[in-house]
This record gives sequence, structure tokens and C-alpha cells, in this order.
Amino acid sequence: MSCERQTRVPTPYAAEPSPTLDDAFHALAHSDRRHILLELKEREPTEPIEIDELHRPNGAPERARIKLHHIHLPVLAEAGYIDWDPSTTTVRIGNAFEEIEPLIALVADHRSRLPGEW
Repeated sequence: MSCERQTRVPTPYAAEPSPTLDDAFHALAHSDRRHILLELKEREPTEPIEIDELHRPNGAPERARIKLHHIHLPVLAEAGYIDWDPSTTTVRIGNAFEEIEPLIALVADHRSRLPGEW
């Protein structure tokens, strides 16, 4: 049994492939990404968030900013959950956000029952 994530393969019938369940769980695998998605869920759908307002864990702020730009935002943007252009200072809900929204709501609704940093 392989532990590799399945890659979405575009078909000639779909302009843009939908994220897979593996993509959703990969996006939710890190607490920083969960917090970003939750912050977006709690805002108006068209309201952008300044990157400086996004959840930053305790610790070195410069290191957190680098991880945000080089790891977390690209993962969420690649799956289509957020719209983010590295040259801008804002993120907003992406075209595929509605596909992960039920999982975000489930995690948020049960965070007191989840172990550690949800």
C-alpha cells in the first residue's frame, strides 16, 4: 500500500480538475492551513484577507512568514481553496473552497473533542 498522494489528472472534458479528498486532507494536515481556511470561512466570500492578518503561530515571526509564503499558501492555492498571487498581499476564497468548507466546519465544530492543536 502506497502512502503517496494521488495527483489530479486533468481530462479533456474538465477545464479545471476538482481537488481530490487526498488534496483536502493534505490541506488540512497542518494547523496553520486549517487556521487560514477557517479565517476565510468566517468572512464574507468576496472579502480578501491581508496576509499580515493571517494566523501566525507563536514563535519566530519571520520564519512563520517564510513558511506561509513558501509552503502553506502555495498548497492551498494549488488545490484551488484560496486565490493568492505571490506578488499581492491578500488572499481570498478560491473556486474550490466550497469543496473543503464542510471539512473545515466539521473540524471547527468539534475542536474541543480533537487532540492537540486542531
